[in-house]
Amino acid sequence: MEKLKKLTSLIIMLAATLVAFNCDTLRAESSVDVNSISATSLVFNGPMVANFDNGGGLNLWGGTTGIFNSVGATASISYSSSVAYGGSGYSLAITYGVPLAGVYSGAYTNLSSIGIADIRAYKYLSFYVRAAAPEKTFKLELQDSNGVNASLYVSDYLDGGITTTWQEVRIPLDAFVNLDSLENVSKIVFVFEHDYYERNAMPFSGTVYLDNISFGTDALSAVRIEHFADKWDMNALGGNLGDMFGGRNAYHSHDFSSTVYRDHAYALLSSYNATSGWCGMYMLFGNAYGKAHDFSYYKKFTLWMRSMSDVTTPANVKIELVDATGIHVAMIPGNTTTPTEPISTTWRKYTIYFTAFAGLSPASIKQMNIVYEDSKVGVNTVGAVYYDVIQFEE
Repeated sequence: MEKLKKLTSLIIMLAATLVAFNCDTLRAESSVDVNSISATSLVFNGPMVANFDNGGGLNLWGGTTGIFNSVGATASISYSSSVAYGGSGYSLAITYGVPLAGVYSGAYTNLSSIGIADIRAYKYLSFYVRAAAPEKTFKLELQDSNGVNASLYVSDYLDGGITTTWQEVRIPLDAFVNLDSLENVSKIVFVFEHDYYERNAMPFSGTVYLDNISFGTDALSAVRIEHFADKWDMNALGGNLGDMFGGRNAYHSHDFSSTVYRDHAYALLSSYNATSGWCGMYMLFGNAYGKAHDFSYYKKFTLWMRSMSDVTTPANVKIELVDATGIHVAMIPGNTTTPTEPISTTWRKYTIYFTAFAGLSPASIKQMNIVYEDSKVGVNTVGAVYYDVIQFEE
């Protein structure tokens, strides 16, 4: 009997610990779990995390779904049978309001009942999304059990943004660079931010519908570094982009062009002066410092580019990939394979294989730079170039 009492006490303590571990505060001043919390063991019914067809219970991995908001913002969720992907079941409807500068709100779904899931077997995250009115985008985060976030914007992988019809989004897990590991991921987070919407002239309130949140095992053919779907100095790998220069007469600035672009919405306009010295721009991966990530599945670096005019066209542009050991250099067009044509006012896709970056370790890339040097740029040491759809490809 004494052994039975001890065993019972141990089970109760374990259950209490699991419940307490799952009551996270997420990332904001206010956070609410809408579903009851269960201290059951992990429930993995395959790659589908949530289809919401139970109309509000735990998701298919045993996790709860909830909302959060900063002071001055609002969020609520409901389950819609009238707007469901495929015409049956339910979808998750997130209604948000972010009317004031600096505020944010959103929703999340936990990936297990105990706040930890190992997703190393998967290669991408997918879901279906639509909106009550064209919303364009929101921030998507994966968060680990230590509270570390890795984020990007849905429009980074949904060309043209969110519309009023269902669209599938597939995002390679390699895009979530800031996570230390995929072994202890805790939740998927959907974030709506006032400052982002103000910068991109988007509404401060609305309703977004989500359905069939799932992971997949097939590797996708590319991971985007940036494709300029918005006017925001955060790239598609969750890090910053910015200007850099050195020398007496060197300067660089960038802007986002809504009139000249290759793909959707915008292109990056790079204006340089390398009369004496060097200049360019950087893209850090993962965070504001650059976090090394294993991109060894991919084999090449690609981008689209064109110049503004004949008199602003550089003869050569240096591309730098930075790994854990240092900077590795290749040239456009000198090291490109498709095509080898000179830079011009015509959009061209340039491809550089990783092997052209001498000494590069694809397993630890953390930064990409575009550089104009007075000794290498050739003609037009002052110029302007458009860039679009920068990525790593298999």
